[in-house]
This record gives sequence, structure tokens and C-alpha cells, in this order.
Amino acid sequence: MTIPDDLDEAFALLQQKAHVLDAALDATEAEQAEGRSGYAAYVKARQIAEEFKELSRAVVTRIEEARRTL
Repeated sequence: MTIPDDLDEAFALLQQKAHVLDAALDATEAEQAEGRSGYAAYVKARQIAEEFKELSRAVVTRIEEARRTL
């Protein structure tokens, strides 16, 4: 995953990834509500969650770096 250099763009990407994660979790719940295991949806949601965590760490690091330069 390529993280934009611009902090605002990186933060927007983080918010977008959060929405994608929410949708993946909703899909898992929907599968389970239909009586299915939802395993495939769960695996996808878990992958998205890992990407979200990685992106979150990068954005937090950039925010901290920007604050130090103020």
C-alpha cells in the first residue's frame, strides 16, 4: 500500500480505509445473520484491519513528526 506524502491525503486514505473496514465487518455480520459462517468475509475483514493498523501507525508517526517541527 502506498501512503501519500501529504499528511492530509494520508489522513483521508485512513478514513477511507476505516469505511472499507466497517463495510467488511458488516458483510461478515450479514453472512452470519443468514446462517452462514461468514469465514471468507471475516478473512477479508481481518486483512483490511491489518492494513488499517499499518496505515494508522504511519499516519500517527507523520503527525508526531509534523508536530515536532512546529
